Formats: sequence, structure tokens, C-alpha cells
Amino acid sequence: MTVVPVLVRVVGGDPITDFAMAACLGQDARVEVLAAEEYARTQAVLALAFGVDEDTLTGIRRAVAEARLPGVPVVLVADSITEADRARAEALGLVGLIHRPQADAEILVRALLYSRDSQQGPDEAHGPRGAGATDGDIAEAGGADGAAARGAGSHPRELDVLRLLAEGLSTAEISARLNYSQRTIKAIIQRILERQGLRNRPHAVAYALRRGLL
Repeated sequence: MTVVPVLVRVVGGDPITDFAMAACLGQDARVEVLAAEEYARTQAVLALAFGVDEDTLTGIRRAVAEARLPGVPVVLVADSITEADRARAEALGLVGLIHRPQADAEILVRALLYSRDSQQGPDEAHGPRGAGATDGDIAEAGGADGAAARGAGSHPRELDVLRLLAEGLSTAEISARLNYSQRTIKAIIQRILERQGLRNRPHAVAYALRRGLL
């Protein structure tokens, strides 16, 4: 299934870090890193910081303001952030917070895709691009221990289903991959949606990403 690349503006790091991140993401067909003259086309902002400070927030604010589309989402990669600065970042459009040690290319690409697609309505959110993430439940993507703690109450089978949903697989494909009936897969997905108060499958994937479960 073809994925339309997300148009990303990288901000917040030093020029060398920004260049390296742009070069890394630019190798993935799912991402298009914008040059300065293209910033009005921004669909998602990727902010880089060691510790979030006023300069970081100012850079995010400027990037969001210079985008032509309203409500541009922000993915932040940082070593640390205070609760006060997290709240300020959320007010600017933060939808994903990733710790630097976990910020490999695949996690960043997924976060950027889901952040863009979180701006779509549920009727538009189909396949691997959709993510209806609007509940504001922002969580850091930590390591395995943190993910397990945040995923308390989630059966491993449910996590397997969520991971395959994130890859864009259909009910039939998930059924074949996990050797469960399609009825069982549908029941698992419905249970996840009802327990977490989620709207649809893309919303469930976005929720799991923000909780650090994927």
C-alpha cells in the first residue's frame, strides 16, 4: 500500500545535527524533509533538543506559525523535559515525545506519519496513514520496561495485533500472521477500542504509539 510522504520541517538542533537528521530521514520514501523555501508546506514539525528550553519552544512556535496549514503537529525528541515545558509544548501542538536513546529512524518516521494523520477526521483515516489521535494523552516513548509498565492490562496478543495494525495489515492478514481466526482478531480490536475509549483502528495505533507500546 502506497504511503504519501509526510512533509517535515526539522528544527531545534544545531545546524550539524539538523543536517544529519534531515539526511537520515531523507533516505526514507515516507518522509520529505523540507528546505527553507518550502516551510509553508509543513505537515509535521520534528523538534530536536537535549533539554527543552525557551529557545526550543520558540523554534517550535515559529515553525508552526510559518506553516500554511493550521494546527501543524509536533514530534519532539529530547533527553529530558519538565512537566511545565511539556504543557507548553502541548499547547503548541506536541503530539509525540520521544527520548533520544529510543529515537531511531523507524520510530521517528512512524511518529511523523501518525502525527500528520492525527489531523484527519475518522472518515479519512484508513490504512497505515490514518491515526485520529486527538485525546491529548501524550506519553514518552521509553524503553521496554517503561512500555511494559504503561501497557499494564494489555495482553501480549493485543500488542501483537496493534503492531500489525501499525504496519497496515488487514484483519485477514493479521489473522494469517498470528494464526487466529478473523473473528478473534476483530474481537481483540473491539476490546481494545472499548477499553481505551478509542474511535477506530487508526486511533488505536496512534494511542499505542504515544504510550510507547509499538
